[in-house]
Amino acid sequence: MTWMWELMVARNEGEIAWCEWVAGLVESGVSYLPEKVSVEGLEWERWRKQVD
Repeated sequence: MTWMWELMVARNEGEIAWCEWVAGLVESGVSYLPEKVSVEGLEWERWRKQVD
């Protein structure tokens, strides 16, 4: 059972590190949305203007 606990802890640490990395990118101004992707005929730019 100990190895299962250690595996879970290692996975969680990896996920935390990834989340912190992504948060750093977003906070530095990197967009988390693609520039031009059609979603059911709706461009991201138009969608972003609607939600802002």
